[in-house]
Amino acid sequence: MVYHQEAAGARIVDWWVGMVKAGIASNPGRYPPGNAAAQRAFAGGQTAMIFESTATLRSLLSQSGGRFEVGTGYFPKPPAASDGGSIVGGASVWILKNRPPAEQQAAWEFVKFITAPAQQAAWHAGTGYFPIRKDAYREQIAQETLARNPQFLTAVSELRSSPINRATQGALLGVFPEARQKIEDAIEAVVVGGRPTKQVLDDAAKGVDQAIGVYNRTMGVA
Repeated sequence: MVYHQEAAGARIVDWWVGMVKAGIASNPGRYPPGNAAAQRAFAGGQTAMIFESTATLRSLLSQSGGRFEVGTGYFPKPPAASDGGSIVGGASVWILKNRPPAEQQAAWEFVKFITAPAQQAAWHAGTGYFPIRKDAYREQIAQETLARNPQFLTAVSELRSSPINRATQGALLGVFPEARQKIEDAIEAVVVGGRPTKQVLDDAAKGVDQAIGVYNRTMGVA
């Protein structure tokens, strides 16, 4: 497996490094946990643009306090990436098959509750996440939110306009948190530490492959 797709991954990271060196992109750091530092920089007017999850839209609108207009747009992609698009990520709910029947039934009741139109609409309006069902948009709170803040529709439109292919279908990866951490560490080593891009990404790819191998052996699939 070549995790970062060789030259394509390296070009993106090098582009990122170039923007930081040129002063076009700021580097507020990854800590405290999450993107709190970047969010504060944006809300405080120290940076004009921020890449964020849809889940932070409501928070960013609140933090800006009406001092400036918060606009939203599609994620950019390299000109040659014709098959690119938005992928689904974020929180999930699960029912574990090895739990007692009573717990499974309780989990199922919760799943039915949290996926109902009213809850999905409230979640959408309170965060910026898009609902997982279309009828949630018929709820009053969703309609009022979109009327006041059309920015909430951007992520929905981007997802609907994205092609369905291997690049956009999302990841099925048992070591997803570990893999993401390795990738974040690699990017930081290049952007902040000045280490060679290809070497760092190759090392990260090997680390992810090793983690996948351990996971597969543990799960009995390899």
